[in-house]
Amino acid sequence: MKSIWKWKLKLDQSVNILEMPGNAEIITVQIQFDDMPHLWAIVNIQYPLEKRKFVLYRTGQELPSNPGVYIGTFQIYNNGVHVFEDRSYEG
Repeated sequence: MKSIWKWKLKLDQSVNILEMPGNAEIITVQIQFDDMPHLWAIVNIQYPLEKRKFVLYRTGQELPSNPGVYIGTFQIYNNGVHVFEDRSYEG
């Protein structure tokens, strides 16, 4: 069975390790009513959980040569924050 789940991203950490069902499809990242960024994904709730690594980069911050797969951008505190997934992560 499929469902849409969400996870809160921690702004005080540039790296967020999230547990989500395998093959979760990320659909958006946005600020929610609590003024915190959240990530939403379509998940198959029957799949086992796996850890995935998401990295936050602020506008103007230097990027590594391979920042990962771009997920989305959100605006907070007069700055843009850009979310990438490190698909090489094996948690």
